[in-house]
Amino acid sequence: MKLGRLEMEDDESFESSSDDVRAAPIHTCRKYLRLACSELRVDSLSDLIPALKRLQSSYENTKRFVGDVVCVVERGPKSHRSVQHAVWCDLAWSHVLPTLEHWLGLLEKKQSRSSGGEYDA
Repeated sequence: MKLGRLEMEDDESFESSSDDVRAAPIHTCRKYLRLACSELRVDSLSDLIPALKRLQSSYENTKRFVGDVVCVVERGPKSHRSVQHAVWCDLAWSHVLPTLEHWLGLLEKKQSRSSGGEYDA
């Protein structure tokens, strides 16, 4: 598995793949482990894998949620989209917030008419 060029904050870098980890300098491996623990906010290496699994689970749940939201918006009344994009593609969700804001505005207008005593058919 190719990881590519790894770079540290102190500009130290080396070519690496997961297969070549045995050849990597031990001090560099330790730096990466400390950095990974810091980024994942864990204090122990034994907590590293569970933290990565939680991150993966969170990613999968978020991806599913975003996909569901995009589907709802694309089925909505203002949708004229015929091209489907991958969930994380900017084109797939760039219209989602404007559409949701438009719908929110419509709901607020409906609520203000209802609370204002006007008949809402």
